Amino acid sequence: MPTERYVFLDLVRSFAITLVLSAHIGQQMNSPIGQFAGIQGFYFVSLGGVGVTLFLILSGIVLELTYGPTKISYRAFMLNRILKIYPVYYIALGLGISIFVIRTYHVSGSIGSPWMIGIIPNLAACITGFYAFLGQFSGPFVGTSWFIGVIMSMYFIFLPLSSIVRRYPHHTLIITFFIEVGSRIVIGQCELVPNRPLDWFPLCRIFEFVLGIYLAHAVNADIWSCLNHCTRTGTITKFVGELSFPLFLVHYPLLFAVSYLPRLNVNQYLAIIIYISVSTWISWVVFISVKNTTRRVKSAIDWKGSDSWIESIKEGAHTFWFPSKEEDVLDQQSHYSGAGIFHT
Repeated sequence: MPTERYVFLDLVRSFAITLVLSAHIGQQMNSPIGQFAGIQGFYFVSLGGVGVTLFLILSGIVLELTYGPTKISYRAFMLNRILKIYPVYYIALGLGISIFVIRTYHVSGSIGSPWMIGIIPNLAACITGFYAFLGQFSGPFVGTSWFIGVIMSMYFIFLPLSSIVRRYPHHTLIITFFIEVGSRIVIGQCELVPNRPLDWFPLCRIFEFVLGIYLAHAVNADIWSCLNHCTRTGTITKFVGELSFPLFLVHYPLLFAVSYLPRLNVNQYLAIIIYISVSTWISWVVFISVKNTTRRVKSAIDWKGSDSWIESIKEGAHTFWFPSKEEDVLDQQSHYSGAGIFHT
């Protein structure tokens, strides 16, 4: 796998998460920046929706640049993807549940009924993140969790898609374009699926993902390198790029602060700064924690072999809490070329 970090993609990633944050903050403040635009029943989105489209394209690009030239088993690939997504999601879910309980108790003085309604009947959706596929879009805890189902669906079909795109790049791009357009027209106009299916239904997103895979091949390697050199000094860009997925999930449970803090006589702009700062700090903590944990789990799996990967996960979790001195040295020496769901 390539070890070069594509800093230019970090720049696009940073732009995309900025669009998402701007849209959600704008909606919380009833600002025009949070409004939706486009073609209703086809592609009617806020700036955040444009950001999600960029994230899907980026995911296709980076996955293809990383795994396209290699031979990897389906099980190893999916395990890698699961370790990228779900640790971050579960931490964000824990944060979302905590805030949900506190706010519910603050309003009603009780957490009984909302707690039962929010978690017990929807346990499968909570665990998998497939709220949208179970008819609830994103559930009550993390408003952006609907994306988990979308990106996992794309991961399920990435390896065969990658192979097809390599063989028939133009044909695949055109076919998936018409599949997405047709799906958006039928589903958007006929309302066959509830709860904003144009956002999460896989066939309504497949072209964006395939476009990323296609671009990884269509754009010459020299151009990628040139773009990389042009943005090599972007330390802040790399930092925001690394935090893009944790921030994508973590920021939403905290979004209430944008309207809550001004009620405590905090200036609106200061409230936004506090909100973004806290969200970024929590995302950084999540990123560092998950990075260290997943690296050790993967190391344990590689050492044990593929036939005993469940036991290896347990051993990897143990090494997270009781790391050896050798592992600490490896942490300092390891080269990091990408992170998060929008990286490899």
